[in-house]
Amino acid sequence: MAEIQEQVKVQQNEIEGLRKGTQELLTLRSEIGKIRDEKEKLNRQLQAAQSDAQRAQAQASQARQAEQARGQQVASLQTDVETMRKSMDQNPQLIIQQQQALNKAEALQSASLFLGDPEAVNTNWRRFLAVTGADIKRVASTYFRPENALTILITPGAAQ
Repeated sequence: MAEIQEQVKVQQNEIEGLRKGTQELLTLRSEIGKIRDEKEKLNRQLQAAQSDAQRAQAQASQARQAEQARGQQVASLQTDVETMRKSMDQNPQLIIQQQQALNKAEALQSASLFLGDPEAVNTNWRRFLAVTGADIKRVASTYFRPENALTILITPGAAQ
């Protein structure tokens, strides 16, 4: 009988050891599940950060392109002024327009209102011819500076 009791005790100890092992296994599985969840959460955060970084790079690229476009527009303005000056020298449209009654009346009214003297209608065109490419560059560099610029990038689906 003592032998049987000894065997029962041994088996009970083995069963208790198995229970503890099972409990430890369940605890480890739970911890592994938590670690997997945390890993997935970190992966999602990493993907979101990478996506944000890509969006920021795209926006920076768009801002650089906008800045280049602005520079090209300034250069185009300078070219347009030079072209207008040459055109006015070759084709005096201002003089022809002022020979027509309505245009002359409007020019007199504008000169009187904006320049303070109706006689300025005869000399105001000289102001436009006096503008040089260097003047355009000087004014553009004064006012069209990056710190004075506001670039707004609108991208589809960016607003949330």
